[in-house]
Amino acid sequence: MLQPKNIKKTKSKIFKNLTILDFVILLVIVIFSLLVPTSLVPKTAPVYLKPLLMALLFGVSSILLIKIKKYDQRVYMFLFRMLCYSAKRKSFGSIKNPTETLIPYAEILENTFVKTKALKGGTRYFSVIKFKGKIPWSEEKADQISFLNKFIEILDGTRLQISFIRQRELRDYSKNFLNLQLHKNQKFDYLEQKNSSLEVMQNYTKLYEEKFADFDTLDSQFYVDTYYLVIYEKSI
Repeated sequence: MLQPKNIKKTKSKIFKNLTILDFVILLVIVIFSLLVPTSLVPKTAPVYLKPLLMALLFGVSSILLIKIKKYDQRVYMFLFRMLCYSAKRKSFGSIKNPTETLIPYAEILENTFVKTKALKGGTRYFSVIKFKGKIPWSEEKADQISFLNKFIEILDGTRLQISFIRQRELRDYSKNFLNLQLHKNQKFDYLEQKNSSLEVMQNYTKLYEEKFADFDTLDSQFYVDTYYLVIYEKSI
Protein backbone atom coordinates (compact mmCIF):
# COMPACT_ATOMS: atom_id res chain seq x y z
CA MET A 1 0.00 0.00 0.00
CA LEU A 2 1.43 3.37 -1.03
CA GLN A 3 1.13 6.22 1.43
CA PRO A 4 2.46 9.60 0.18
CA LYS A 5 3.41 12.17 2.78
CA ASN A 6 0.92 14.92 3.59
CA ILE A 7 2.58 18.09 2.27
CA LYS A 8 0.67 20.28 4.73
CA LYS A 9 2.10 18.33 7.66
CA THR A 10 5.67 18.39 6.34
CA LYS A 11 7.78 20.67 8.55
CA SER A 12 10.92 22.50 7.46
CA LYS A 13 13.84 21.49 9.67
CA ILE A 14 16.92 23.57 10.36
CA PHE A 15 19.01 20.99 12.19
CA LYS A 16 18.06 17.36 12.78
CA ASN A 17 14.64 17.53 14.52
CA LEU A 18 14.73 21.28 15.13
CA THR A 19 12.05 23.06 13.08
CA ILE A 20 11.88 26.77 12.28
CA LEU A 21 9.25 27.27 14.98
CA ASP A 22 11.41 25.39 17.50
CA PHE A 23 14.30 27.70 16.65
CA VAL A 24 12.09 30.79 17.16
CA ILE A 25 10.96 29.49 20.58
CA LEU A 26 14.59 28.75 21.49
CA LEU A 27 15.57 32.28 20.48
CA VAL A 28 12.77 33.75 22.62
CA ILE A 29 13.91 31.64 25.59
CA VAL A 30 17.51 32.85 25.20
CA ILE A 31 16.44 36.51 24.97
CA PHE A 32 14.08 36.11 27.93
CA SER A 33 16.81 34.44 30.02
CA LEU A 34 19.24 37.29 29.26
CA LEU A 35 16.92 40.28 29.62
CA VAL A 36 15.08 39.40 32.84
CA PRO A 37 18.17 39.05 35.08
CA THR A 38 19.71 42.13 33.46
CA SER A 39 16.61 44.18 34.28
CA LEU A 40 15.85 42.84 37.75
CA VAL A 41 19.22 42.18 39.37
CA PRO A 42 20.60 45.40 40.93
CA LYS A 43 24.19 46.45 40.32
CA THR A 44 24.97 46.00 44.02
CA ALA A 45 24.09 42.29 43.88
CA PRO A 46 26.85 39.65 43.96
CA VAL A 47 28.58 39.05 40.63
CA TYR A 48 27.50 35.41 40.44
CA LEU A 49 23.77 36.17 40.94
CA LYS A 50 23.05 37.39 37.41
CA PRO A 51 24.67 34.41 35.55
CA LEU A 52 23.05 32.03 38.02
CA LEU A 53 19.61 33.52 37.40
CA MET A 54 20.19 33.41 33.64
CA ALA A 55 21.10 29.73 33.76
CA LEU A 56 18.13 28.96 36.00
CA LEU A 57 15.64 30.75 33.75
CA PHE A 58 17.08 29.12 30.64
CA GLY A 59 16.93 25.66 32.24
CA VAL A 60 13.31 26.05 33.35
CA SER A 61 12.17 27.65 30.08
CA SER A 62 13.90 24.94 28.02
CA ILE A 63 11.30 22.48 29.30
CA LEU A 64 9.05 23.95 26.61
CA LEU A 65 11.28 22.36 23.95
CA ILE A 66 11.07 18.84 25.36
CA LYS A 67 9.33 16.53 22.89
CA ILE A 68 6.40 14.47 24.18
CA LYS A 69 6.73 11.15 22.36
CA LYS A 70 3.15 10.13 23.09
CA TYR A 71 1.75 13.13 21.18
CA ASP A 72 4.73 13.61 18.82
CA GLN A 73 5.01 17.31 19.65
CA ARG A 74 6.93 19.61 21.96
CA VAL A 75 5.66 20.91 25.30
CA TYR A 76 5.07 24.47 24.07
CA MET A 77 2.83 23.24 21.24
CA PHE A 78 0.98 20.87 23.57
CA LEU A 79 0.29 23.70 26.03
CA PHE A 80 -0.79 26.03 23.22
CA ARG A 81 -3.27 23.51 21.85
CA MET A 82 -4.53 22.69 25.32
CA LEU A 83 -5.22 26.40 25.98
CA CYS A 84 -6.93 26.76 22.60
CA TYR A 85 -9.13 23.78 23.35
CA SER A 86 -10.01 25.11 26.82
CA ALA A 87 -10.94 28.52 25.42
CA LYS A 88 -12.89 27.11 22.49
CA ARG A 89 -16.66 27.00 22.74
CA LYS A 90 -17.83 23.40 23.07
CA SER A 91 -20.55 22.26 20.69
CA PHE A 92 -21.14 19.06 22.63
CA GLY A 93 -21.52 18.30 26.32
CA SER A 94 -23.00 15.87 28.82
CA ILE A 95 -26.39 17.64 28.83
CA LYS A 96 -26.72 19.63 25.60
CA ASN A 97 -25.86 17.73 22.44
CA PRO A 98 -24.33 14.64 24.13
CA THR A 99 -21.19 13.27 22.51
CA GLU A 100 -22.98 9.99 21.73
CA THR A 101 -24.57 11.75 18.76
CA LEU A 102 -21.11 12.04 17.18
CA ILE A 103 -20.94 8.27 16.74
CA PRO A 104 -22.39 7.55 13.28
CA TYR A 105 -22.69 3.79 13.77
CA ALA A 106 -25.98 2.09 14.64
CA GLU A 107 -25.08 -1.59 15.11
CA ILE A 108 -22.76 -4.45 14.15
CA LEU A 109 -24.34 -7.24 12.10
CA GLU A 110 -23.11 -10.84 12.12
CA ASN A 111 -19.92 -9.60 13.76
CA THR A 112 -18.78 -8.57 10.27
CA PHE A 113 -20.76 -5.61 8.92
CA VAL A 114 -21.26 -2.19 10.48
CA LYS A 115 -24.56 -0.41 9.92
CA THR A 116 -24.49 3.38 10.05
CA LYS A 117 -27.17 5.71 11.29
CA ALA A 118 -29.35 7.51 8.76
CA LEU A 119 -26.90 9.97 7.21
CA LYS A 120 -27.43 12.39 4.32
CA GLY A 121 -26.99 9.57 1.83
CA GLY A 122 -29.18 7.23 3.87
CA THR A 123 -28.19 4.17 5.86
CA ARG A 124 -25.02 2.48 4.69
CA TYR A 125 -22.99 -0.62 5.52
CA PHE A 126 -19.28 -1.23 5.56
CA SER A 127 -16.84 -3.96 6.45
CA VAL A 128 -13.13 -3.83 7.24
CA ILE A 129 -10.55 -6.30 5.94
CA LYS A 130 -7.02 -6.45 7.32
CA PHE A 131 -4.32 -7.24 4.78
CA LYS A 132 -0.56 -7.37 4.46
CA GLY A 133 0.91 -4.37 2.68
CA LYS A 134 3.66 -4.44 0.08
CA ILE A 135 6.52 -1.98 -0.39
CA PRO A 136 7.53 -2.07 -4.09
CA TRP A 137 10.39 0.44 -3.90
CA SER A 138 12.94 -2.20 -2.89
CA GLU A 139 12.27 -4.19 -6.08
CA GLU A 140 13.48 -3.74 -9.65
CA LYS A 141 12.12 -0.82 -11.67
CA ALA A 142 10.13 -3.10 -13.97
CA ASP A 143 8.54 -4.87 -10.99
CA GLN A 144 7.63 -1.51 -9.46
CA ILE A 145 5.86 -0.39 -12.64
CA SER A 146 4.11 -3.76 -12.98
CA PHE A 147 2.88 -3.60 -9.39
CA LEU A 148 1.57 -0.04 -9.78
CA ASN A 149 -0.20 -0.87 -13.06
CA LYS A 150 -1.93 -3.89 -11.53
CA PHE A 151 -2.92 -1.82 -8.51
CA ILE A 152 -4.43 0.88 -10.76
CA GLU A 153 -6.30 -1.77 -12.78
CA ILE A 154 -7.85 -3.15 -9.59
CA LEU A 155 -8.98 0.33 -8.51
CA ASP A 156 -10.40 1.13 -11.95
CA GLY A 157 -12.19 -2.20 -12.17
CA THR A 158 -14.05 -2.07 -8.86
CA ARG A 159 -17.55 -0.60 -8.68
CA LEU A 160 -17.49 -0.39 -4.89
CA GLN A 161 -16.52 2.56 -2.77
CA ILE A 162 -13.37 1.60 -0.90
CA SER A 163 -10.86 3.22 1.43
CA PHE A 164 -7.34 2.22 2.40
CA ILE A 165 -6.11 2.83 5.94
CA ARG A 166 -2.56 2.58 7.22
CA GLN A 167 -2.08 2.47 10.98
CA ARG A 168 0.96 2.10 13.21
CA GLU A 169 0.35 -0.74 15.67
CA LEU A 170 2.38 -2.75 18.14
CA ARG A 171 3.55 -6.04 16.69
CA ASP A 172 1.27 -8.84 17.90
CA TYR A 173 3.09 -11.99 19.01
CA SER A 174 -0.01 -13.72 20.40
CA LYS A 175 -0.51 -15.92 17.31
CA ASN A 176 3.12 -17.04 17.45
CA PHE A 177 2.68 -17.93 21.11
CA LEU A 178 -0.51 -19.91 20.45
CA ASN A 179 1.05 -21.74 17.49
CA LEU A 180 4.03 -22.73 19.62
CA GLN A 181 1.70 -23.96 22.37
CA LEU A 182 -0.28 -25.99 19.82
CA HIS A 183 2.90 -27.46 18.34
CA LYS A 184 4.09 -28.39 21.83
CA ASN A 185 0.84 -30.21 22.65
CA GLN A 186 0.93 -32.09 19.34
CA LYS A 187 4.56 -33.06 19.85
CA PHE A 188 3.98 -34.46 23.34
CA ASP A 189 0.86 -36.32 22.22
CA TYR A 190 2.97 -37.93 19.51
CA LEU A 191 5.76 -38.82 21.97
CA GLU A 192 3.27 -40.41 24.35
CA GLN A 193 1.78 -42.49 21.54
CA LYS A 194 5.27 -43.72 20.65
CA ASN A 195 6.06 -44.45 24.31
CA SER A 196 9.16 -42.28 24.14
CA SER A 197 11.68 -42.50 26.94
CA LEU A 198 11.73 -40.12 29.90
CA GLU A 199 14.99 -38.62 28.66
CA VAL A 200 13.44 -37.70 25.31
CA MET A 201 10.43 -36.14 27.06
CA GLN A 202 12.70 -34.10 29.32
CA ASN A 203 14.78 -32.89 26.38
CA TYR A 204 11.67 -31.65 24.55
CA THR A 205 10.36 -30.07 27.75
CA LYS A 206 13.59 -28.11 28.11
CA LEU A 207 13.52 -27.17 24.42
CA TYR A 208 10.02 -25.71 24.61
CA GLU A 209 10.80 -23.92 27.86
CA GLU A 210 13.65 -22.14 26.07
CA LYS A 211 11.41 -21.29 23.13
CA PHE A 212 8.73 -19.81 25.40
CA ALA A 213 11.41 -17.89 27.31
CA ASP A 214 12.43 -16.25 24.01
CA PHE A 215 9.13 -14.36 24.02
CA ASP A 216 10.33 -12.38 27.05
CA THR A 217 13.26 -11.05 25.02
CA LEU A 218 11.11 -9.75 22.16
CA ASP A 219 10.65 -6.00 21.76
CA SER A 220 7.11 -5.36 23.01
CA GLN A 221 7.28 -1.72 21.84
CA PHE A 222 8.04 -2.51 18.19
CA TYR A 223 5.57 -0.78 15.87
CA VAL A 224 4.71 -2.00 12.39
CA ASP A 225 2.54 -0.64 9.58
CA THR A 226 -0.84 -2.36 9.49
CA TYR A 227 -3.16 -1.96 6.50
CA TYR A 228 -6.95 -2.16 6.28
CA LEU A 229 -9.38 -2.14 3.37
CA VAL A 230 -12.81 -0.61 4.07
CA ILE A 231 -15.63 -1.59 1.69
CA TYR A 232 -18.86 0.42 1.61
CA GLU A 233 -22.27 -0.61 0.26
CA LYS A 234 -25.90 0.57 0.53
CA SER A 235 -27.15 -2.95 1.24
CA ILE A 236 -25.85 -6.38 2.21
